[in-house]
Amino acid sequence: GFEVNVLRGAVKTLARHRPIAVAEFHSFDQFSQALKILKPLGYSETMIFGATPTVIFEQSARSVIRAIKTRRKFYYHKKNLQS
Repeated sequence: GFEVNVLRGAVKTLARHRPIAVAEFHSFDQFSQALKILKPLGYSETMIFGATPTVIFEQSARSVIRAIKTRRKFYYHKKNLQS
């Protein structure tokens, strides 16, 4: 029952490293809460299986490209500040 709490605590890691996330939910309410956390980060459910269910979340290609562009802008801006 701590899946949603784990996702809340991992928001910065998920945003920065964009890993595939797998979680098992015991209620639709838990699943809904997870979506509220993950959707703003560009994640969507790509596979749902099992009786409980277990869900695999991945970022869309568009979200990954946007994140890379944002990180590049930050990197170049930071580099210019150090010069």
